[in-house]
Amino acid sequence: MSLNESYKNIQTQIDKCLIDFLSKKSIPEELLSAIKYIFIGNGKKIRALLLIETSKIFNVRYDEAIKIALALECLHTYSLIHDDLPAMDNDDFRRGKETLHKKYSESTAILAGDALLTLAFEILTSDDIAFSDKIKLKLVNNLAVAGGLEGMIAGQILDIEFETKDIELDRIKYMQSLKTGALFNFACIAGVIMGGGNENDLERLQIFAKAFGLVFQITDDIIDINSNFINSGKTVSKDNVAGKATISNKLGSDQARVEAIKYINMATKSLNFYGTRGESLIHICENLLDRKK
Repeated sequence: MSLNESYKNIQTQIDKCLIDFLSKKSIPEELLSAIKYIFIGNGKKIRALLLIETSKIFNVRYDEAIKIALALECLHTYSLIHDDLPAMDNDDFRRGKETLHKKYSESTAILAGDALLTLAFEILTSDDIAFSDKIKLKLVNNLAVAGGLEGMIAGQILDIEFETKDIELDRIKYMQSLKTGALFNFACIAGVIMGGGNENDLERLQIFAKAFGLVFQITDDIIDINSNFINSGKTVSKDNVAGKATISNKLGSDQARVEAIKYINMATKSLNFYGTRGESLIHICENLLDRKK
């Protein structure tokens, strides 16, 4: 199976896992409909792809890794729902269609986001997952840190604070390493945790995750400047209008692309130890440079 075929299969399997999990529960129809609308058949699910591909390096069973990937995607989707709200980025479109609060209501969007956040940790601690309680606890703790006070949430508040200000490049990178990079970090270290890797493995994958996250964010910002709604599936040029502190706004698209290439090289070097086992991760990182959405 090619990497592209594997990616499509992961996207399908993640959706199936969520449907299976939700089918065992009694959920109000409005909430169930909203969750399916924003999650099923939508999104790149690139964090899931990273988690699965990293897990392969440490011989983690696919049927177990996919459940952890689902938990990560639930938390990520909650963050997007809340990001789109009028009090935050006030976006009308996400993934090529109306954002959740526009399709339903603000209250439904908030509650659907809350539901997906808590569902992430319910999945991680579920009896359906065969890992030991010790490993489950490590996964719970690391995902909570990645999505919390010193991770994604910290990055999001800094993103708001930095608006319309002249922020140093290193501070912008730090903010983005939290806002975007923290969940990528979890995606890359979850395989180490599940597969019993050592501290050196953890360090290598953390370096890769940091570099990957910066490449992803840089290319995302370039898309906001240079793309359009049809290609990106979302409103573009909003970061520039809002005065967002981004690497592309700071350096310009061409120089930002040079920065992205620098981090691709860093990502590649960090995985040299794994030889051919790291090739798929490197390929995913390289492909970010030319993505359109």
